[in-house]
Amino acid sequence: MRFLSIIALLALTPMLACSGDEEPSTGNKGGGAPIPKPTCAEGEINDPLAGHCVAPLGASLPCPSGSFLDAHQWLSSEERVLYVEAGALGGDGSAKKPLGSIAEALSGGDTSVVIMLAKGTHPAPEQIAGSERTIRLIGACPAETAITGPVKVNQGSIGLSALEIRAGLTVTEAKTVELHQLVITNPDGDGIAIDGSSLDKLDLWHSEVGETGRHGITSQNAVGWWTIDGADFQGPIGGDGISIVDFGGSQFKFRQSMIGQVAGSGLRAERALGWWTIDGADFQGPVGGDGISIVDFGGSQFDVVETAFREVAGDGITGQGAVGWWTIDGADFRGPIGGDGISIVDFGGSQFTVAGSEFSQVSGSGVVAFQGAGEWSISRNVLSGPIDEDGLRFMAFLAGSTLNVSENTIAQVGGAGLRLDGGEGNATLSGNQITGTGSLGMDIANVASGSTVQLSDNRIENATGVAIGLETSAAEMILSGNEIVGTGSGDVGGADETSAYGFGLTLLDVGNVTVHQNHVQNNRTAGVLVDLEFWGYYADRSDLVGTANIDINENECTGHHDPETLEETNVVIQNVDDGHNVTVDNDREVPNEPSLGAESSYAMKRGRDRRAQNCGDGVQQRWESCDDGNDVDDDGCSNRCETPTCGDGQVHGEEACDDGNNNPFDSCNNQCEAVYAQNLVVSDFHLCGLCGEGRVCCQGKNTNGQLGQGNREESVAPVRVPNLQHVVEVVSGAQHTCARTRIGRVACWGANAFGQVGNGSDDGSDRPSWVVTEGNQILSGAVRIFADDHTTCAVKHND
Repeated sequence: MRFLSIIALLALTPMLACSGDEEPSTGNKGGGAPIPKPTCAEGEINDPLAGHCVAPLGASLPCPSGSFLDAHQWLSSEERVLYVEAGALGGDGSAKKPLGSIAEALSGGDTSVVIMLAKGTHPAPEQIAGSERTIRLIGACPAETAITGPVKVNQGSIGLSALEIRAGLTVTEAKTVELHQLVITNPDGDGIAIDGSSLDKLDLWHSEVGETGRHGITSQNAVGWWTIDGADFQGPIGGDGISIVDFGGSQFKFRQSMIGQVAGSGLRAERALGWWTIDGADFQGPVGGDGISIVDFGGSQFDVVETAFREVAGDGITGQGAVGWWTIDGADFRGPIGGDGISIVDFGGSQFTVAGSEFSQVSGSGVVAFQGAGEWSISRNVLSGPIDEDGLRFMAFLAGSTLNVSENTIAQVGGAGLRLDGGEGNATLSGNQITGTGSLGMDIANVASGSTVQLSDNRIENATGVAIGLETSAAEMILSGNEIVGTGSGDVGGADETSAYGFGLTLLDVGNVTVHQNHVQNNRTAGVLVDLEFWGYYADRSDLVGTANIDINENECTGHHDPETLEETNVVIQNVDDGHNVTVDNDREVPNEPSLGAESSYAMKRGRDRRAQNCGDGVQQRWESCDDGNDVDDDGCSNRCETPTCGDGQVHGEEACDDGNNNPFDSCNNQCEAVYAQNLVVSDFHLCGLCGEGRVCCQGKNTNGQLGQGNREESVAPVRVPNLQHVVEVVSGAQHTCARTRIGRVACWGANAFGQVGNGSDDGSDRPSWVVTEGNQILSGAVRIFADDHTTCAVKHND
């Protein structure tokens, strides 16, 4: 019992230790009475580390008239203060007789020291070390005080303020790190690299991260309380804006900060713990990967509040294998976003909420969730489009999960407004307004027995094909108070899928449905269609058998006529056997023949699992897609009398692979395409191509970095080009390679003697860099790219 009590206390410690935005103390920051919060003039902000009003970002910090900054909160401490002017001789460390270098100031061995740096450039010491030392360096201003060479901190506590750091900052096993009003660049590596498990606290305030060859901030095995506030990752950054791996800390805050030109993801975390908050951030981009990418999150809570996602090549937010409580509130996904707005896979946490957020200019779907557990709430969001795929898509929800989708507004989506496909949880879909979808308004399919789906008070207007489609489900489904108006004609799902022509509500092979008090009006072909043609013939669905119970009562259903027969088609029932209970306005009606004309009938072309007792007799029945008169399973007609399809676990015909599922995220996708390279381009001594999920792989000689690996080492096997995602086209010259992304940006790497890489210079690049136009603006809107030996060209959409 004592062991359990200790665990519980530790779990609550972050919330008990601090309230609101208060964070744990790291010792004396100034001594004496607290400094009152000043009233700042317009264009300035109060900086708690400085203790006075400052410009919003480091580069804007005004410079003093003298050599040294004369006002800073750290100066009010009881620590020793030493002054340094680069190259000074014979000094004693006073302002009038400064020391000549940072290394000289550190040599005294003071436990706590503040080092004031004069205007000018200062060579970095070999390292700043000492397990018990507290060292603070304060420049005059970032515009006129710089440290050249890499700054290396080993142990102790470090504070850096009002400086430019030109070759990056590396921190190893430090206790506290305070970074304030800095400008940090490192064209050859990371901006800030943190490595160590002894860190109690890291603060990065009102600073800029400029050009870096790799990540803006990178960390491995770090712990503690992290706050990044008012930071500007304007780049160009060669890797991720922030890359965190194996974070074991208590809390991570990213507030009021901007992610600019980043080749990788804006914020990427793998195997992180703690409570994470992304508040008021702006992923302005261009971001070459995902805005936020979270993998194997094991923390307690993850919040994204009032954060904007603009030009992002991948997903706005993507998460895989996460747990905890997640909240995305008031976010702005107005793009352009090259993937999904939000994509969540294998969520095993307690709760996931998306509320009050906006989505538009999204190439994928607004929100996608695959294999989710816990309580899900998607409410008060506006998906105004254009969204190329589905507005909201939920797939394979797990047993015991709940899904509440309410009061969302969805318009201008290319696919379904809301799609629920597979799963064993319970869903409530209420108060949603869905208009002008390119496919079904709501598509509910493959929900297992024991689940409940309730649809109430939704309005579906001007959908394409079907307003609300219920299919192949044994779950209890209840529809009430819905308005279904003006569904037009169209193909649903493509040539090999179901075709539909203007139905308000379709009930296809469903077993337990109640349709009461709905308003169904003026849909092109029919108001309500019931079709149970293949009920009982699904080999892998033992729940789709027995008596189907469908009750259609007290609905206002008017204005429907078959365009061929001109007969009234407010409610149409077809392919229903005598053993089922189908009632319309308390009358049981089981017609023997379809009531719709041949063109308007809901054609079943899905190639679904069907089983009949006479399969194998050589006579094809209506429920069989083939019957070749034998029980051989791999001859093109299976022993269940079905034509082999992708997802059946057997490789047939033109399939490159078949792993027996329809998971679009694994190595064999739901088109049975393997990750073998495509779009292969061969040059003098190297080749590149697409190698699955929008990635690029290369192999061969690498004398000019044409493999894009950040080195010049050749490779006899294909290697994946890092920090490059969502690629749709690859071209190559003699010794350079280029790739076009889904949203029309172009990245190139390799030889550049003739400017063929397009990075604004003739310097070669061994890793991808974005092609820029005049004014150093990243090229966008490309629809085709071409390359010759020493030339690269792009065609834009308006050329």
